[in-house]
Amino acid sequence: MNFTKHAIHPINNVGVTDIQGVVLNQWVSQVKSEVPAAAHLTDTTLIDSIPHFLENVFKALQTHSPEWTKINEFCKSHAAQRAALGTYDVKQILWEYNILRKLLFMTLDTAGLTPSMEDRDIILDMLHEAEIAAASKFTQAAMDKEIERLLSLAAESCHMGVFNWNLFTH
Repeated sequence: MNFTKHAIHPINNVGVTDIQGVVLNQWVSQVKSEVPAAAHLTDTTLIDSIPHFLENVFKALQTHSPEWTKINEFCKSHAAQRAALGTYDVKQILWEYNILRKLLFMTLDTAGLTPSMEDRDIILDMLHEAEIAAASKFTQAAMDKEIERLLSLAAESCHMGVFNWNLFTH
């Protein structure tokens, strides 16, 4: 990590843990106040896979090599969890990542750890990839849920005699 000031260096695990904790605590509070679907969620449900995402951000800053597969997995898992809740829309999940971006940079700057341009690009690229993965998975999960609902309605309609159509032969 190439920081312009070195008050504490987050390569040291204590510094990383402290920064992640501050970001996560502020993120929970801000998401609950700004994302309507999150207001009623427990902290555990809300946090979901965000700590794993943050760990990977800091690891990528140390190695300058993001693990894109892991990022995709965490973000898709997070999006699937949000879609399953039934109260989220894609805009709200993307807003969560926007809040995370702002808090991450604010916390680093406040700690005197302003990232270099290269590190800033790594963070922004990872967040951008997270947003793409989350939006894609959320949209797919929502479409799957709608298809399931429509198939259930069609089956129910066939059972009630509204339609005389066998889903498996046509």
